[in-house]
Amino acid sequence: MMETILITGSNGEIGSQLLSFVKKNNTRIIAFDINEPITNYKNVLYIKDTISNEKIIKKLFNDFAITQVYHFAALLSQSAIKDPQLAKQVNEEGSRLIIDSAFDSGIKNRNFVRFFFPSSIAVYGPRKLIKAKETDIIQPTTIYGKNKLVIEQYGAEKHEQSYKSNSGIDFRSIRFPGIISPYTIPNGGTTDFAPQMLHAAAAFY
Repeated sequence: MMETILITGSNGEIGSQLLSFVKKNNTRIIAFDINEPITNYKNVLYIKDTISNEKIIKKLFNDFAITQVYHFAALLSQSAIKDPQLAKQVNEEGSRLIIDSAFDSGIKNRNFVRFFFPSSIAVYGPRKLIKAKETDIIQPTTIYGKNKLVIEQYGAEKHEQSYKSNSGIDFRSIRFPGIISPYTIPNGGTTDFAPQMLHAAAAFY
């Protein structure tokens, strides 16, 4: 089976750099983002849509038998505070849709779809932590943190279910701190002011 990689949020800080890296491989790549693509790689299929579009998500998995998913699409922390309902729709319902579609595809094709989900230190709480550890209290107080924790747990459940049936998804997650990129300007995150200042300074000089 030909390797097929799906990258959601392919215009973002992590997604855009991963896309730049994997395009060098002899694989089929699908770049999915709600905005127009910022790159134009020849071996990449670009799709502009929302991850909440059940019809297009299910069609992608049915048509391409995707083997790897890097799910970066999300409504970031500050945007989530402004519109909690949209945050739930995108960060939770949209993520569940992609996880379920990947799981169903793995069951259908009798394989494991590798699935990476970037979580956040926002899942910790209720107090802020200087040096977070896996054993620290996980009681998020922000909408974004709650969204991330819900999907961490949902993905872990699907992971266990998959290994019992020997097919489905191989779900992995890392809790990232704030991400700073020299290549893209973020939109809607708590720590966005830092890279925005750096980009502004670079443009000035």
